[in-house]
Amino acid sequence: GRRPDLVAARWRVEASSKDIEVAAHGIPARRHLDRLRRRGFAGPVQPVDGHQPDLRHRPGHPPADLRGWQAARHALRETADTVASIRSVDTQITAQREALALAERAYSLSTIRYKAGLGTQLTVLNAESNVLQQRRLATDLQARRLDLQMGLMKALGGGYQEQAEGAGTDAQKPAETRG
Repeated sequence: GRRPDLVAARWRVEASSKDIEVAAHGIPARRHLDRLRRRGFAGPVQPVDGHQPDLRHRPGHPPADLRGWQAARHALRETADTVASIRSVDTQITAQREALALAERAYSLSTIRYKAGLGTQLTVLNAESNVLQQRRLATDLQARRLDLQMGLMKALGGGYQEQAEGAGTDAQKPAETRG
């Protein structure tokens, strides 16, 4: 894992599981017990000093493994939400490209009609305004997609690198992707 919060959560879970293991047994490690058995000591081993193991977590503090699962679930949800948003923006970009192409075609036709004396300059200006608006929308969608890609990189801990469609499973070198 590259995300520091998930690494820390994993460490807390591992430490908590070790604490529970020690508390449950209240005795030396299994390897030590095996040595004792080989030397002739047998029978059940009672908890040290007659203490019962305390497997309960402290009030007001959820167990570390629960916090770890919550952190992992949050990271997964964040990643899935961002991927879904990127797909949605990609769909919008496709539709917007079609709208831009239609606006440019309308502008071209209105310019041709104006030059032939069949249209007015106001029609040309309206068509040009529509083209400029569609280009602004295209830029806004591209900026939104870049924002979402940065969010996905953050959600994955900085290890995300988008592969082009149809690319194989081989990882590309960073120098090749910048061209």
